[in-house]
Formats: sequence, structure tokens, C-alpha cells
Amino acid sequence: METLKNLFKQKKKSIINNTVLFVMSYLMVFYVVQISTFLSAFTHGVPMVLYTHEIDFSHVNSAASGDVWTSADNVIAIFGMAIIAVFILGIMAVLLLTRWKTDKLQIKRFLFWIFICSFVRLSSNFIVGHISHLWNINLVTDFMGITYPSNLGKTIFVIVLILLTAAGFYWSSSLIKYILVPHYYLGIHQLQSLQIFLYIF
Repeated sequence: METLKNLFKQKKKSIINNTVLFVMSYLMVFYVVQISTFLSAFTHGVPMVLYTHEIDFSHVNSAASGDVWTSADNVIAIFGMAIIAVFILGIMAVLLLTRWKTDKLQIKRFLFWIFICSFVRLSSNFIVGHISHLWNINLVTDFMGITYPSNLGKTIFVIVLILLTAAGFYWSSSLIKYILVPHYYLGIHQLQSLQIFLYIF
């Protein structure tokens, strides 16, 4: 317990900064999903209620709006937009994190958390959506015939997603070097030379 307290005191600033960056990235990814879904639904003439925490489609009662949901293409377009938007956001975050040569660690840590939140948002929305039968991006695979009407297909899809999520966390650990080593872009020999130089002087 004492060791943890000492560690927290030593890393207090870093812990607070990373917590703030995580919350910011989480909210950014969340609202990218909300806004992209809202805009896509709006262009298809779907009435809805937009809250800060969700989009309510339960007020879809008119005959005109009801026709929207009878078309698989419309449903895939409405909920698929969020998948595309978050996927692009996650890819951009990884590319910037790994290829942008900057020593601004806060920005790189923000990009790291954006990537984490992006792939967790996609996988969790699919998994929870299929298990709880939500009006979410899980409807895309339902209307594509992958997870509906076959319960076996849905079970296999959820299991594969869980495995991919675990693999994603394992792979993302390789990105940590970009946010922890300030001189990552120096070669190993330059680092060794620098260490020898600092040791001598």
C-alpha cells in the first residue's frame, strides 16, 4: 500500500494528464458516433430525439419514417456511417502516432487514447448491441444477413469480435513505445552513444 502511495505521488501529474486525455478522447469518439449517425439519419428523413448520451429512435411512428426502416440499404447507411467514421478516426490516429515525428508526448498520448477508444467503441457497440438487441451499429450486420435470423451466426460473430478485441489490446501494447520513449526516433547506436556521453560527463 505504501509503495502504491509513493508511486502515485511520483507519477501524480502523469496520471492526471493521462486521465484527462482519456476522457477527452472517449468523448471525442462518442460524439463522432452520435453526430455521424444523426446526420445520416437526418438525411434519410428519420425523426429522432438527440440527447447528450443517446439518439432516441423510439419516436419513429409515422408511415413515411416507417418506410425507411423497411429498406436494408437505409438501415445500413444510417448506422454504417458511424462505423466508417470511427474506423477512419482510429486509422488516422495510428498513422499520426507512428509516423508523425514530434516530441510532444501529450499529443501522441491523445492519439493513442483515440485509437484505443475507437476500436473499443466499435467492438463494444457490436457486442452489447447484439446481446441486448439495441438500435445501434449491430443492426448493420443484422440487415446484411450475417447475424440475423441465424442465432448461430450471431454467436459466432460475437465470439470473433471478443477475440479480435483481445488481440487488439495485445497489438496496441506495441504502440506504447511511441508515447513513453521521447527519443524513439534515435537509433539504438545513437542512444547508446548518448548514454556513454552522459556517463562520462
